[in-house]
Amino acid sequence: MLNRIGLCIALSAVAGFGQYSWHTTTTTFPPSEPPWQYLGNFYYGYPGYLSNTNGAEVRTVVIRTANGSNQWAYELMLGWYNDYDYDTGYDRWTGYLVRFYENPPYYPMRATIIRKHWNGAETQLAMYTMSSIAHGTVLSASIRASDGPNGDGAGIHIRAGNQAIYHRATNLSVGSRSGIRSLFSDWNESYSDARVGVLETTAPSQVSGLTSSISNGILTANWNSSADDSNGIGWVRYEILRGTQSLGTTNLTTWAMPIQPGESFTLNVKSYDGHRNFAPATGIAVASPPASSGLVDDSRRVGIHAQSAQWGAMGESIDMRSMNLNYTVPLLKAQGRAGVGLGLGLNYNSQNWRKEGSTVSKVGADVGYGFGWKLLAGSIIPVYSNPTTLSYYIFTDSTGAEYKLDVNTGNVWSGTQGVYVWFDANTYRLHFADG
Repeated sequence: MLNRIGLCIALSAVAGFGQYSWHTTTTTFPPSEPPWQYLGNFYYGYPGYLSNTNGAEVRTVVIRTANGSNQWAYELMLGWYNDYDYDTGYDRWTGYLVRFYENPPYYPMRATIIRKHWNGAETQLAMYTMSSIAHGTVLSASIRASDGPNGDGAGIHIRAGNQAIYHRATNLSVGSRSGIRSLFSDWNESYSDARVGVLETTAPSQVSGLTSSISNGILTANWNSSADDSNGIGWVRYEILRGTQSLGTTNLTTWAMPIQPGESFTLNVKSYDGHRNFAPATGIAVASPPASSGLVDDSRRVGIHAQSAQWGAMGESIDMRSMNLNYTVPLLKAQGRAGVGLGLGLNYNSQNWRKEGSTVSKVGADVGYGFGWKLLAGSIIPVYSNPTTLSYYIFTDSTGAEYKLDVNTGNVWSGTQGVYVWFDANTYRLHFADG
């Protein structure tokens, strides 16, 4: 039989946990006997208590003293069973401890997993650094002695508020009891209440409404919140996977990560609960535009391009190939000698989004004048194929039209797209046909 035992600290208001059934509860400390079993003092004289009933989940809410600089610790007892030593005549309780411990400024907040033998050895299995735990934070831990429904192996699951750690371990004993222990502090300065509950085996609802978008090399995914089942503990988290490779977990309903040009894969999201029951994965295919497009997306083609067929009047112009709508409002022109001048205009280009399959990419931006609007006089932007290799330059005119200057002659860059400009990278000077 699959056993999971957990310990958690919770506020007295637990309505958010639905119909979850607690079979051992106390708000008086030290816990009374029964339904708790006093184990006696151990480890510097601090006592421990185990529930007399087999349990799967126990929780309480931490109480921090007003002086937050004091060291403090909470200890959750998992999978304890009586291993009677016939040679000595003593009970040898065996199980696992999860010790949350902080001693500022000497030690940061950390969670330590310990294999404990009553009247015997203590072996530290792992130590994890966590964010500092504030007054009122829910702590919990659960143990699974065999492979779970997600196939992620046996281990110990630690939860502290929205923080979650899963420590995979082998040869975990199937324990039937769980409990709580005071460490370095008085009982009533540590715990609000302690509860032991039944095993939960039903996964949360499957993730729905999964969408993705790509902007400036960042893939962002969003989805709707999943709900724990009505008999669950009300704790839901999400695992993010690239195909079958786990990328991490979050308690949020959004995920952002870098994506390289030309990458394509399936992004999967799974919801799971505090006892590591996983819902089926929900996936979405994502694809990033290829690197060869550089900063100029030829299929997008914005602005009033020199080689495009345009339609429109009264300031608007539609590119008949890309169907981009450009609207330009001339503002002023800096006039020089011999008719040389530089125009400055406020312009809008409609092609601010791109969809490839189910992946939506945002290629527009708000730079202070409204989404898709820019104030332009012309610019030069270098494009690199890697951090040290220059591929070409991009010239952007006052309408937002972009041209590749990819013909290199002695570090003087010109283009073949019908615009008569060239950029001398030796002197950092842009030349126009009219001077």
